[in-house]
Amino acid sequence: PNDDLRLRPGQFVNARLSPQAGARQAITVPPSAILQVDGRPAAFVKVGGDTYELRALETGASNRAAIEIRRGLRAGEVVVTEGAFALKSELSR
Repeated sequence: PNDDLRLRPGQFVNARLSPQAGARQAITVPPSAILQVDGRPAAFVKVGGDTYELRALETGASNRAAIEIRRGLRAGEVVVTEGAFALKSELSR
């Protein structure tokens, strides 16, 4: 909150950030696992043997190393991180 408007855009400040502040557990995947299918994020999830299922996802926070998955995956599920584009192209056939 900045109700008294003491903080202004472009202003420099000194701040202390705690890495534990607001920390929560989340399911994350590498960016290479996420595909855009019909303009929406999705990933291929291994369902058994050599069988994969395309899943629609709801993503959250991200950085260069990981993307938070809010909906669409359960902890421990295996996702395709390399070759996902090749699997996607098979869907178009």
